[in-house]
Amino acid sequence: MIVLITFILACYGASNILVWGSIFEGLRNNIKKLGTGPKSLYKLFTCMMCMPTWVGFIFSAVLQLNGWPTPFTEYGIDSLGWAIFFDGVLASGAVYAFNVLVEHFEGE
Repeated sequence: MIVLITFILACYGASNILVWGSIFEGLRNNIKKLGTGPKSLYKLFTCMMCMPTWVGFIFSAVLQLNGWPTPFTEYGIDSLGWAIFFDGVLASGAVYAFNVLVEHFEGE
């Protein structure tokens, strides 16, 4: 359970910084200026459902390659690819739900 909570909170924090953080504002603006081709990349950097998927994929892969458990390896999925996929999906859903809750209490 600790792995699950830690994973979700880490994905939320990283995604929140990438989507809303001022440190990446210049990167987001530069991607937006590039034009029509990479607009999907800009959407990635402005979407709290899209970004956590990729953050979850990356966190899962890094953790597994270093021998650390992830939520789905802890619950018995031994396949590296499937665990990365399910961890990314978990990150997207959990972070989006948490973000909706936060926005609700902020009054947005």
